[in-house]
Amino acid sequence: MTTTYLTTTFSPNMLSSGTIALIKEISLTEAKQNLDTTNWISAVGHEVTADVLTILLDHKVEFNRMNLSLSAGDNVICVIPSFRASEAREFTQDEIKTAEYRCFHITIRKD
Repeated sequence: MTTTYLTTTFSPNMLSSGTIALIKEISLTEAKQNLDTTNWISAVGHEVTADVLTILLDHKVEFNRMNLSLSAGDNVICVIPSFRASEAREFTQDEIKTAEYRCFHITIRKD
């Protein structure tokens, strides 16, 4: 079964054995369009980020911290804020609202 996830990060550790990820940068508008035409699951692990993405993407984004194990056929719409903190912490709502974002469409295929 094909599943599409909305995330704010991507790591090769999310891939199941024997899969590869094809990564294409997309615009924020394309990310919204993908969410418009797909049934998707939020994998956004911070409440503040989920609230801001709800506004940014014009879709209700649920807080849903989960470990992803992506399989062939899965897709990820990844919306990443383009800033980094000096230490590991959850970002403030103001930091997330004022950030620029890079968006990616990731398709998982068999190797």
